[in-house]
Parts: sequence; C-alpha cells; structure tokens
Amino acid sequence: AHSYEHALEDEGKRTLTHYDSTYGPYYNPISYLNVYFDVCAETYSGGFYGEKCSGPVFTEKIYRPLALGTPFLPISEPGTIRALQRQGFKIYDKMFDYSFDEEKDGHKRIKMIYDNIKRLTDMSREELHKLTYSHKKEMVYNHEYFINDFTSVIEYRPIPLNRLASL
Repeated sequence: AHSYEHALEDEGKRTLTHYDSTYGPYYNPISYLNVYFDVCAETYSGGFYGEKCSGPVFTEKIYRPLALGTPFLPISEPGTIRALQRQGFKIYDKMFDYSFDEEKDGHKRIKMIYDNIKRLTDMSREELHKLTYSHKKEMVYNHEYFINDFTSVIEYRPIPLNRLASL
C-alpha cells in the first residue's frame, strides 16, 4: 500500500515512514520544509582505519536536499562540496564551516561535521531560523537549478581526488 494513489487517498491521516520518503514511490517534500538543515550520509565516506578516499560519489542522498532547496551537510568523501560547486550548485557558507571537505582522515572529518551540527543545534530557534534564511537565494537557486538546468547523470563511479582539481 505504498503508492502515490494511496498517499492521495489517506488525506494526511497515515504517518509517513522512512520507507515512504526514502525508498517509496514518492518523496515527502513537506519533511524538508520542516527542517533547517539535513545531514545526509552518502554511500561512500572513506578515510577510516587506513582506508583510502576514492573521491566524491553522488547519489540521491545528496541530490535530494539540493532538489528540495534544503541546506545540508554531507557525510561523504573529501572534495564533495568542491565538486558540487563545479557542477554549478551554490553552497551555504554562512551556515556551515566546509573545512571538513578537504579532510582525508575520516575520524577528523566526522568530528568537524559534528562540530558544525553542535554549533547549529546550540543556537536558539530564532538564530537558526535567521541564519538558515540568510541563504534563501542559495536555497531557491539550488532547487531551480536542479529542476531546470542540472543534467548530470547520477553515477556510482567515484571522481578520483587528483582529477577534481582539473574539473
């Protein structure tokens, strides 16, 4: 009973599950309107226990908040933010400290992302609201760019870190 038609018939009485919004036949954009930012864990995030980083990989986990205009922090390979900028997306640099994007050590990178989250969640709701909406132009741009102009095909093939500089 996970269908678009069923969702229309339930008149908002059914609680949406993770399945519905992640794997189901539709995404629930309302859930993205009720958050200030998203933390999305990408499929690959190397640099742990001696594992080498292979370069950014982009899946629906990163493209979903871009498509919906939601600021986000990716738990992903180093170079992800830089690669997104080169793909034409805008970043939320007043909201997030993106220095984690160049960190190859996975443990340090996670700590840097955690520090971003902690700083934001320690803010008052009013401060966080004001900060988030200081990026309204970027939020709208990313949504419109993704819907109207972005033509990249989602691939599971990593972009080697040494190739990023030449993109």
